[in-house]
Amino acid sequence: MSDEYFANLNYTLANEDAAFETAVLPEKVKHVTAVAGSGSRVLPLFSKKPKSLTCLDLSEQQLHLSEMRLAALRELDFEQFEQLLGYRDVAPSVRQAIFSDLDLSSPCRDYMIKVFTKQNWDSIRYLAGWESFLLTLSKGVVAISGKKCTGLLECENLEEQKEYLESTFPKKRWKLSLMLLGNSAFFNSVLYKGSFPKKNIPESFFEYYNLVYDRIFNTMLVRDNFYMNLLLAGKLKYPNAHPPEANQDYFDKAKEGAQSCEVTFVKESLVDYLKAGKAHTDFVSLSNVPSYFTGDMEKNFLQMIRKNINPNGLVVSRSYIHVPFQVDTSGYERVTSQYKDLAAQEQMQMYYIDVYRRLKE
Repeated sequence: MSDEYFANLNYTLANEDAAFETAVLPEKVKHVTAVAGSGSRVLPLFSKKPKSLTCLDLSEQQLHLSEMRLAALRELDFEQFEQLLGYRDVAPSVRQAIFSDLDLSSPCRDYMIKVFTKQNWDSIRYLAGWESFLLTLSKGVVAISGKKCTGLLECENLEEQKEYLESTFPKKRWKLSLMLLGNSAFFNSVLYKGSFPKKNIPESFFEYYNLVYDRIFNTMLVRDNFYMNLLLAGKLKYPNAHPPEANQDYFDKAKEGAQSCEVTFVKESLVDYLKAGKAHTDFVSLSNVPSYFTGDMEKNFLQMIRKNINPNGLVVSRSYIHVPFQVDTSGYERVTSQYKDLAAQEQMQMYYIDVYRRLKE
């Protein structure tokens, strides 16, 4: 796994549907360990009221952004939270005033001031590498497929959407866009700079993406899907497409849970942190980091962290394009099938998601 890609601010919004991990997380566990990302994938976990949470990342910048998000959750009302993070339009001066009142560490405050100042205190939600990449991808998809592909966003129910797919959607041009843009060469040139996961799934890139979008188009409303809004419109066009952190039900519950939760930010890989025995944990949210594992790490990452996972503790692992091969699951029970209905609702549908339960010894 290359550290270079992860050492910068690569996420400011979300590249996963955090509703899955939040649903899997039991209520009121003692300790949660989670990869930070932008912080958006972590905030909804507070709705389950864990007693403590360790937020880890290799990127100090991502940890600063996550710290700001947590402060915003704890200290702001929902409207202010949306304004600060760009989910609601607001004058830059208002956003700056909201930020100035947050209780942040000096390194976090200094870094986030630089980020916001560079944007003239405009929204930063599409600022980072992944979000910028999606906006570039969106332009390419629409240019190749034609504007009729964006008509899916206007469908207000699944029946209307399926009818649009049959009658109007440019199927051939859509598949052409998948062939031209859905591949490692394009992703590496625009975003990953050689760090794109090495594909080991049997399907071709085209077959994989074609199946993913077929599932999305036929099982969930595109206008309510944050990923499809970004891909087809280049922005979050509809409020119902906001990720869980910007859903008021999640926000209110997470805000309550965050008040009493002890939170620690650590600049380190999650596997190394647990392998070193720095904490015992009841829930591990690995994000899609295992997609980048190779060699011994790929086979043994579950064993590396096992001794510091409490009995019956859960590990949620996502994989994208590269699924860890011959993983040693000794001491675990793979319970993925118990969450298949939740996985079917995950909005991106790009990930193979596995859930493991730590067995008692």
